[in-house]
Amino acid sequence: MAKHSFDEAKRVHERSQDEFKAAKAEFDHAAAAFQSRLDVVKRQAQSKKANKRAIAERAGVPFQYRDNVWVSTDSDGNTNIYFGGVGGPNGPGHGHYVTDRSGKVTYRRDPFDPHGSQNFEESGTFSSTSFRDKPQRSDPTIINTYFNAGKQDGDKHGHVKYRRNPDGSMEVFYARDVEGNEYDV
Repeated sequence: MAKHSFDEAKRVHERSQDEFKAAKAEFDHAAAAFQSRLDVVKRQAQSKKANKRAIAERAGVPFQYRDNVWVSTDSDGNTNIYFGGVGGPNGPGHGHYVTDRSGKVTYRRDPFDPHGSQNFEESGTFSSTSFRDKPQRSDPTIINTYFNAGKQDGDKHGHVKYRRNPDGSMEVFYARDVEGNEYDV
């Protein structure tokens, strides 16, 4: 009788082991499939980011904004590039460039510049915004960008402060437009 109980327990144990091995093999297969798909998604995201950066670069978007742009193409084939807004590429005070199908810039408005006909290439002029990027002496991870719609040291100028994060991304933490309005960031 003890031998019979032992043999029965051994069969139950072996059956449990087989079920465990099958479940583990199924799990390992699912984990490998997930990792494979995750790798594809990551490569696609990197490619999409690189494409958006290249579009921004070709359009002449200032360097400090190129890693955080929102790009969309409208039904006419024009490409809209938004950047430098408070809280996101298209947030308050954002810059906006438009390129036509051939890649020619037809509209250029830098962050915190006023809207108006001066932003269209057809008008023959762009706004005379000056950008000056200066790392902060006391903390080189902070970059100050100054801009205005006149001479470089004009009375009315805007100011944006960025913090370079350890991962290389830029974070706005202070913004003032050319009218002196400050924005919570």
